[in-house]
Amino acid sequence: MCGCLLIDTNHQRGTEVADIAQILSFVSGKGGVGKSSVASAIACALAARGKRVLILDMDIGLKSLEALFGIGDSVVYNWGDVLEERCTLPSAVRSARGADILPAPLRPASAFTPDRFRQMLAGCAPQYDFILLDAPSGLGKNIELSVCAATAAVIVATPDRISASAAGECAVELARLAVPTVRLAANRFSARTVRRGYALNLDEMIDLCAARLIGVIPEDREFFLCASNGLPFTRTEAFQAADRMAGRILGEEIPLKHLEKFGNN
Repeated sequence: MCGCLLIDTNHQRGTEVADIAQILSFVSGKGGVGKSSVASAIACALAARGKRVLILDMDIGLKSLEALFGIGDSVVYNWGDVLEERCTLPSAVRSARGADILPAPLRPASAFTPDRFRQMLAGCAPQYDFILLDAPSGLGKNIELSVCAATAAVIVATPDRISASAAGECAVELARLAVPTVRLAANRFSARTVRRGYALNLDEMIDLCAARLIGVIPEDREFFLCASNGLPFTRTEAFQAADRMAGRILGEEIPLKHLEKFGNN
């Protein structure tokens, strides 16, 4: 059911960057599942393990990562400015909690093509071990840019049938876009809610999402409040679960033990 996130670095996609930086896209079939919070937690966990991490906000027009990392007041440029050659990449990057953050542009532009985006990632890849792309929720044109150079994708879903079904559609789209490796992160899990029949258990989620499980993040109000207010969240239970996911991404053998506490039989 679990295991490390195996990255196929010999795959045709993103070969100019895969030898140096692993490109991970965090996606979701629908909004409101905590995808950006999970991606941010993974970025912080990888950085805490000594990895050089860059995370990009791919949701054009929004400022999710700026809020999550509490960097809004310091942002001047974004990756759109880099693509349109209004600034250099180092000028656009902000740093917080051990990770580098590249904010999203405020509006779409004709310069935001997969080829130019891949070139930008290739240019910054030598500086990083991991590049994380926080994709916009849902399917369509925006997700194509967010996974055009990905060596792997993590689908974030919550244990409700609508989210899990949408995640399944997302998995189909990722297969169409030839993303080499796809994993599922189950977010906001509550054993009590599952036992009362108000939420799916993990087996049901995996069946609907059609992807291997890489981690389970419990319902954690403290994590939610910290993330929503741009405060550090590393002491929360949810972050500890994200840290275990980071270990699996790095190839560590970290089993998913005691799944019964998440409502599985």
